[in-house]
Amino acid sequence: MPLVAFNNIECDLPGIDSTNLSCVQKYLLYICRAVSSGVCSSDLAKRQPGTLKLARWLTTENRILRLYILTANPSNELITLVVFILRVEAPSWFRIKVHHSIMDGASNLLHFIRSTLYSPKKYQDKIEPVSSCNAYFEAPEHMRLAMLTDERCHIRKLASRQIIKARVIDPDDNCVHRFFIPAVNFRATDYVDLIDWQACNVTPPTILRQINSHELLKMIQDYVPMDGWNFIKFPSHTQIVERIVKLFTEASRK
Repeated sequence: MPLVAFNNIECDLPGIDSTNLSCVQKYLLYICRAVSSGVCSSDLAKRQPGTLKLARWLTTENRILRLYILTANPSNELITLVVFILRVEAPSWFRIKVHHSIMDGASNLLHFIRSTLYSPKKYQDKIEPVSSCNAYFEAPEHMRLAMLTDERCHIRKLASRQIIKARVIDPDDNCVHRFFIPAVNFRATDYVDLIDWQACNVTPPTILRQINSHELLKMIQDYVPMDGWNFIKFPSHTQIVERIVKLFTEASRK
């Protein structure tokens, strides 16, 4: 199919070094930029978007965007999918690629939720239940990790006080905590407001177990730089996760 004239659709992508991306990821980056600008090179239009696989969502997005630039009169359904990819999926994926630490999980979640608010209510009714089921980084333990590294001093102090309070309630921390995802506030404008803190159980982050309350409070008061926290080395999303998804997808077919 030949390349056709197409309407540009805005896409706000973060700055990213393409040398660290795979061929499929580079294709998504380049074609998003092309659709956003309204100009696509013939070389990109001819390039293969990647083999379609259930466990590789990027190839599906690549193929949808490629179909759009090759379709003279795209249907409303196709345009709806393209807009969602360019305004939600692609920006969120590349944002996670750039801000990949566990401390970024809550802010990445907020960014995703905020990016979906453009869609009509009939789509919101479908998006919100799925987002709620996958909002793992709004669990209080994860939220507090983000708060400890927040640029705002009062947010860092609030997180430290909450963690110390949780340790007082459960000083031995020797029981099995039930992991739960609180209800999501889809109208939040700050990640701190994604949940109702009054309705959440107070439990300390397990990852901070080796730091006692005195040391924790001192680190907050002295404003330890982000690289001073060891937990920021833990990623919020890895390709290992994608491989596990693929494994489960293959297993589900048997």
